[in-house]
Amino acid sequence: MSANVNPGNPHRVRYQPVGLGLVLAACLVLLLVGVSGGLFFYVLVAGAAIALVGLLHYALWGHSAPHTGTSLPGAGTPPPDVWQHARDVKDWH
Repeated sequence: MSANVNPGNPHRVRYQPVGLGLVLAACLVLLLVGVSGGLFFYVLVAGAAIALVGLLHYALWGHSAPHTGTSLPGAGTPPPDVWQHARDVKDWH
């Protein structure tokens, strides 16, 4: 006898919880919109608008932003001999 007991489509099991979760979320949203008299719909629209502005901001300027807060490596740290340079400038007459 073969070890493969279920020769069916393996993707069905993977996407079934996702589909059921989406259906449950949609039903919950409809329930909250109905209970709140439509007010929750405007909350969802406002949240979607904020998310859209954030995604557009990231799409336009997010990739060119520096990763560590400075655009050049070591731009915020002074060189090791800065105290010598400052001493030489101060004592130069």
